[in-house]
Amino acid sequence: GCGYYFSAGVTFRRALSCAIPFSEPPSSRVSDLLGAWRALGVHGRYIYTDGSVFEAQYPSLVSAGWGCVALHQDRQEVVSFCSRPLLDPLQCINAAEIVAVINVVRFATPPVRIYTDSAFVADGFNVRGPEATRACVSAHAHLWKEFWRLVDDWGGGIEISKIK
Repeated sequence: GCGYYFSAGVTFRRALSCAIPFSEPPSSRVSDLLGAWRALGVHGRYIYTDGSVFEAQYPSLVSAGWGCVALHQDRQEVVSFCSRPLLDPLQCINAAEIVAVINVVRFATPPVRIYTDSAFVADGFNVRGPEATRACVSAHAHLWKEFWRLVDDWGGGIEISKIK
């Protein structure tokens, strides 16, 4: 299922409130899992993302991860989902949240609506924008640069909304 690295937060519960059973995709590679979205025509869909951190109080044990669930546009039906550990040196919630959205933009097809419980991601996209987030000197600048590069490649067709 969504496993160890995908939080059981509001985003995930809301996405699965339709209680439709699903099974783990046969591949463990992110490109295969999310790349299947293109084959399934995952566009114009509702995609919920979430990040999670485990053992944040113990710096030597901290482990972060991200996940996403794509719902069908017209029915409450899970189209695809994925969760993976965060492969970034900075194991923190903001990095996990932005990496979840990066992977949606990398593998889905526009137009798409992304729902996140992260004010960091929603405000970065809707309020601060590319100039401020690309120019930032924060530890997350490299992730924002990758995000905006992918968004620029799309040329539009992306919405990000804060939920919770």
